[in-house]
Amino acid sequence: MFRFLRQSVAAPLLALLVSFPSGSVAHACSCAPNEPPTAALDRAGAVFAGRVAVLEQPGGTLIDVMSMEPMTLRFDVDRTWKGPISRSLTVKTAPNGAVCGYAFQTSEEYLVYALATEADLWVSLCSRTIPLAQAAEDLAALGPGEVPSEDPGVDGSLDLAAPAVILAGLLPVAAVSAGIIVKRRRAPA
Repeated sequence: MFRFLRQSVAAPLLALLVSFPSGSVAHACSCAPNEPPTAALDRAGAVFAGRVAVLEQPGGTLIDVMSMEPMTLRFDVDRTWKGPISRSLTVKTAPNGAVCGYAFQTSEEYLVYALATEADLWVSLCSRTIPLAQAAEDLAALGPGEVPSEDPGVDGSLDLAAPAVILAGLLPVAAVSAGIIVKRRRAPA
């Protein structure tokens, strides 16, 4: 009996162990070969170099980890080639590589190729996104990029430009409204 049990358990277990190659990572995500940097730039909604400042992962329980809730990352941006020119950008990615999520690491620098939706920037494992230290070919093809200026209001200073534009747009409306009210009050009943 023990001999039968040993053979019936050992053979499948050995087959299972041999079928897994050591040292490799399997992904269910399947990507086409990367296109050249300039073609990736054309297809992307945003291309920038920056450091991961904040990485928000969904929940912490096993159910949360297994969910399809995306990770949200905030980057401190050093250079921009396309898209919003800002010192800080937020992107989203799928929660793991099996569903094409990019495995970003906090405090690491990346050259990011993000797709733009109506509301968000998204990064995929299939994009040309790469750690900045490995991006020499891309940086040579893309050129110097643009260094974003400081965002108004981000450092706590008051941004007066936007309220001034709004006020300038509202003044004519207020003047016309006041004129109509005055004219109606003067008109005989």
